[in-house]
Amino acid sequence: MNTDVVRGLRGYWHPVCAESDLEDGRLLPATLLDEDIVVYRVGDDVLAVQDLCIHRGTRLSLGTLRDDGCLVCPYHGWEYDVTGRCVRIPSLPEKNQHIPSRARVAAYATARRSGLVFVAHRPVTSSLRAPRPSRLA
Repeated sequence: MNTDVVRGLRGYWHPVCAESDLEDGRLLPATLLDEDIVVYRVGDDVLAVQDLCIHRGTRLSLGTLRDDGCLVCPYHGWEYDVTGRCVRIPSLPEKNQHIPSRARVAAYATARRSGLVFVAHRPVTSSLRAPRPSRLA
């Protein structure tokens, strides 16, 4: 996709799946604006992060989801919390987990409307209004 087009579409909401596609514990791979993402549910929350472990490039959608909402990479077991931050590296001693701040994947804003899950290619912290049902008809 043209990079200018991608840049122009980043500020908008895009439907990526139906809410019914997200069973508890299921990691759903999707592509949004030429970027692979993984969409999943933790309790009542729907989350979307970049589908790429920053350690060795493995798809996080091939991994597992822990009960606390952490994604576990299937390759070396790096664990990412719901904000995309790496919170555990199994090869490091448990008492000395000095994880670099850059060890994170992008996490994106999500919204659920009319039975669909929407993702905005913006950080979760951005102030972006959720899509209104009247605009989805």
